[in-house]
Amino acid sequence: KRFRLYVWHPRAQPPDKEELKKALERLTYRNSVVVLLHSGMPVEQAKYIKACDALREELKESSQRQRLESLCEKRTLELYYAFYQSYNKLAVPMPHGVDFIDLRVELARGEAPGRAAARFREAVAKAVRDALEGVAKYIPLDAQYLYDIYLSKRLRHVKSIDIATIREDFYRDPDLPMVEPGRALTEALAKLAENGEIVLSCGNSWYWPQGLREVRSLPEGEETARLRELLNCDPERAISVMKEVPAEVKSLLEEARRTRPAAAAEATPAAVKCEDVEKPLAEGVGVQARSLVAAGNDATAVLRFLEQLRLFGYFQLVDAKAEAVFKDGGVESNWTARGVGEVEKLVRYIITLTTEGGEASITATFTVREKEVPQEAAEHAKAFKNLDIRVRGSVCRGA
Repeated sequence: KRFRLYVWHPRAQPPDKEELKKALERLTYRNSVVVLLHSGMPVEQAKYIKACDALREELKESSQRQRLESLCEKRTLELYYAFYQSYNKLAVPMPHGVDFIDLRVELARGEAPGRAAARFREAVAKAVRDALEGVAKYIPLDAQYLYDIYLSKRLRHVKSIDIATIREDFYRDPDLPMVEPGRALTEALAKLAENGEIVLSCGNSWYWPQGLREVRSLPEGEETARLRELLNCDPERAISVMKEVPAEVKSLLEEARRTRPAAAAEATPAAVKCEDVEKPLAEGVGVQARSLVAAGNDATAVLRFLEQLRLFGYFQLVDAKAEAVFKDGGVESNWTARGVGEVEKLVRYIITLTTEGGEASITATFTVREKEVPQEAAEHAKAFKNLDIRVRGSVCRGA
């Protein structure tokens, strides 16, 4: 994966996390930036080099000059090594801010400065790759960032972009964050489609949530039946991204609007009384669900609940958010995450932390496409004994 490597200026003092976070927030491509940091410059070695320069002006005798040059060359090499090895930390963007990763650069002694500099570049590149291995699963993919920086620019010039191409660009385009472009990308694209920024294509059908909602509000007919077929694209199966649906879909929707019977358009629905409710999912059969909340001290159970939500398909996930608290001794850390992919990464991160000690509590809220809670989902919730799983939604009854 290509990324943008920034180097902290040698004359600047090493930053703390808050200072670095503010500096990164000012960058356009902050999601794909890695910063190489030093721990302080080798001031003492630099003083020797200054002294060498001063003595060169004074010493005229060749034997003294030769001894001085030999000593100064040795001191210069020591300065190079100390300078290079002072760059020993990487700052990497993470869901909760910025993390510092220790970096170890091994250099061979006794080489000329030019060769030492070349070896340093090679050593840093290897050390960066080693340090970043496995980090990608914790870095968030912000859907709006993906649209603003990447999709919107390309969709100005082409009608569609293959999702396979987008996945490849995550490895070759330094503007894109260091994220494995798997489920995180699928969820980001689905979220952008939900927000009306893009349309997803499955080839002969499209994922256009706004259009499908309107079709569902129209009376059944030949046009609406055809539109349901055309808009039956699952984001998981999408193959390309478009700015809008083809003209034929828009025309068919216009025709469905025009052929809507006047009686249907003017009919006043029977009075319906609805009330918002929140109750355990195990007791939620019949509730028109809008969101599910899973809370508890077992992050592994929260992850399993999320994975099974996807697997069994009782509900279609639209968005998510989470809050987590981790305590280890007297230290308490708080994290938040937004987006299904980001929530999953945070939960996995908490699992990693708790395996090394400490305890955590987590509350994850999953927004779902509105749907009545089926009996199977209620039964399934009973299996999670150590989680409080609740459904938020409404119950409606005719007047």
